[in-house]
Amino acid sequence: MKTLSALGLRRCVRFARYLLIAKSGWARIRERRIGKRIRLGLGKARFYPIVGTQPSALQPRSDLRIADEIAGGFYRPYQTQPPQPLVFPRSAPDRHWSRTGDFSDSSDIKDVWEPARFGWASELARAWLLSGNPRYPTVFRAFFERFITENPPFNGVQAVSAQEVALRLIQVSFASSVFSRGGEPFADPLLEWFVRCAAERILTTRDYAIAQNNNHWLSEAAGLMTAGSVFPDAPSADRYFERGWRDFQAALAAQILPDGEYVQYSANYHRLALQLVLWVNLLLQQRALNWPEKLIPVLQRTIRRLADQVDALSGRANNVGHNDGANLFAFGADFSDYRPTLQACARVFFGRPLYASGSWDELGEILNARPLAESLIAVPALSTYFNRTFLRIDSERDWASLRAVAFRRDRPAHADQLHVSIWREGKALTLDPGTYRYNGAPRFENRLKYAALHNGVVIDDREPMTDAGKFLWLDWKSARILANDPDRLAAEHFAYRHIGVSTKRRLIRIDRGWRVIDEIGSKSSSVRIARINWLVADEPIDIMIDTGVIQAVSANYTLRLRADGQKIISVGAAYIRAGKLVREIGALKPVPREMTALMGWVSPVYAAIQPAVSLVFTVVGVGDMNLTSDWIVPPLDSATNRSLGN
Repeated sequence: MKTLSALGLRRCVRFARYLLIAKSGWARIRERRIGKRIRLGLGKARFYPIVGTQPSALQPRSDLRIADEIAGGFYRPYQTQPPQPLVFPRSAPDRHWSRTGDFSDSSDIKDVWEPARFGWASELARAWLLSGNPRYPTVFRAFFERFITENPPFNGVQAVSAQEVALRLIQVSFASSVFSRGGEPFADPLLEWFVRCAAERILTTRDYAIAQNNNHWLSEAAGLMTAGSVFPDAPSADRYFERGWRDFQAALAAQILPDGEYVQYSANYHRLALQLVLWVNLLLQQRALNWPEKLIPVLQRTIRRLADQVDALSGRANNVGHNDGANLFAFGADFSDYRPTLQACARVFFGRPLYASGSWDELGEILNARPLAESLIAVPALSTYFNRTFLRIDSERDWASLRAVAFRRDRPAHADQLHVSIWREGKALTLDPGTYRYNGAPRFENRLKYAALHNGVVIDDREPMTDAGKFLWLDWKSARILANDPDRLAAEHFAYRHIGVSTKRRLIRIDRGWRVIDEIGSKSSSVRIARINWLVADEPIDIMIDTGVIQAVSANYTLRLRADGQKIISVGAAYIRAGKLVREIGALKPVPREMTALMGWVSPVYAAIQPAVSLVFTVVGVGDMNLTSDWIVPPLDSATNRSLGN
């Protein structure tokens, strides 16, 4: 009943229809019939390249090492891992996707899907544009033919997810367009077979995408538009494009929240949504279509919102929410850099760049990110209270943010209310744990989502929301903004009202650093345990306690915590690294063992996890308590803007 209440009747009905379609055999019968019809008509339609890239716009780069690795049969999973053989794992290629069974808990299906996303094709396309070496299109074609031969449309695990089918369709269409040099349309029966079957696979489970109301719906709508664009004279091409365009607009309207936040509350998925917007913008150019005027201010708000999460010096973002390693177009910078996407979007929807010129301009050039008509760009963005819900303070070359979200439309990803991020000189001083893996990672499996692992306060070791599965929280708990001034932010969390406790957090800019004040209000005589976790980089840290003040000292900062209140019983600290307790001082209530195992880890990208340090401060008391965390950082050398040291 809680799930029904949280997700709504319409989406639950959509999901039930999807299950009926998949389990009844209707999907299998439909796709087999359509597959036969498509095969009989192959060869009559032509592939129309999507024109966008001009080789002269690319910045020459002598290092084509990654493209050469791919040509040699190796790719880098999630664009960050060491090279691995580029093979497409086969599973049940002779069975319809609806009959492949459940995925094994001992492995991660994303590792099977990752090479089949064809994200690596962007590197081959770039190398071809720069060098003109025919080796790159030849290699791409060989891999494409191998995939389609070993993984027939509609069969096996590679067809289970319509979103994976859609992303693959976009990548193959993009690379095929680049390798054609934007030339004349040409017949290609194998490519036509792939594209048209992909579109029909997407349509079969459209109910699932709409029920999810996340990047699935957006990706699959863009996939349908792609199929209708690259084979426009094929049967059903107009239907694909029109259905996809309607769905894409509906998805944007449903998924971009009033303050510009993306519905999945994830920086990585927010970027993916904007990359899909850039791709759809290119498809609209091919048909001389315009964006609806009502969507322009919506897109402007969501671009600004993601930009607020990004460090301008490094291009890295707060690792908020789920991070599955998705990066549709890896041009202009590495995976962690969000500037290529934001720069291109700003050029289209603001008519001007967000950042000074740099390698991050490349994506915009490749996708022909030209300003919209001045009349569209000039549409004023609405100025409302919702525009201020992301809280950030900038200070010289430092900045800090306080996360406060009102869950009005869809389910949260991580329990990260009142999480504080602090950045200094392009580096995150405090960290967000990230994701690691959804499946196949014993002990983890998306468990880095817990509030106790974020930089916030947990009362009595209670998670603020009900964990109902890997991707579902129930009993959503929102936050309310109390102050949003240039030097001071404040917000309140409603998670613990049911036990008679209020939690407020203030983030203040001070001389040589930042101050975080947690106000814990309790009118009962019950003893309360307040824990503050600060996740920081893995480096030598000394911790000590003196007259009730806890101090943690590293080469890059000094963190001091003190507690004041009606009745403070004890103050303690735990130093946890890579899931193991290294040191504990003054703790009357130790950190629970099951949570300790998850602390002191950070996942910068999907499938990667690294040791970090969790500094957990525990205060036990009765009644109201104020917990103050002072982050003192060394001054910057005015000549070099580098830290001088403690």
